[in-house]
Formats: sequence, C-alpha cells, structure tokens
Amino acid sequence: MTTDPALYQEFERDRAVCQTANFGSDAKPSARGGYSGFAPGNEGSQDCMASKGYIVVTADAAAAKQAELAAKAAEKARLEAEAAAPPPPPPPPPRRVAAKPKPKPKPPTTPPAPQNPQN
Repeated sequence: MTTDPALYQEFERDRAVCQTANFGSDAKPSARGGYSGFAPGNEGSQDCMASKGYIVVTADAAAAKQAELAAKAAEKARLEAEAAAPPPPPPPPPRRVAAKPKPKPKPPTTPPAPQNPQN
C-alpha cells in the first residue's frame, strides 16, 4: 500500500467499483473495510482489480515486487522514448573528388632514319 492519500483514495474507489460489479449495488461495507460477500479468493474481484493494474503480493514480497515493477516500467519508458525519437539524419552523399585527367599517350617515337652520305 501507499502512504500517498490520493493513491489510497484511488485504490479504495477502484476496489469499491470491482466489489460492486461483482456483488451488486446492495453490497455493504463490512467492519474490516471490505464489502460483505467479498473474499480474498474471489476470482471476479481479483480479475477486476488486475484489469485496473493491481496485483496481490504478500507483505514480505511487496518491496521486491515493487522494485521489479519499477525496473520493468523504466525499461518500457526507455524503449518508448527510443521508438518516439526521430530517426537520425541520412548520411551526406559521398563527395566527388575531381578526377585528374588521364595523361595523353605520347606519340610513338620513331628512330631517326639513318642518313646515307651520298653526296
């Protein structure tokens, strides 16, 4: 249970709704804070409370269960934040490097013709 009055009031309201839904509008509060006809093993009331997010644990397991649920809630919040985050921007297009012109092939060099001294 919580020490927060608003949360406790919400719990009492939810419990009353579930018990009334299972036992009718003529259910009367009992001296123990429950409603007449309400038994802890009543499946209908437990299902109703579970549908509202409540779970039943023993007092000695409450702290461990609370830590477990807090860890699950933190992981869920992290995953939802990742899903809601905008995608990263696309990478910039590759830069085109100015290509150096290919060197022109040199014309073939022909050896000079042998000179005949005929004069």
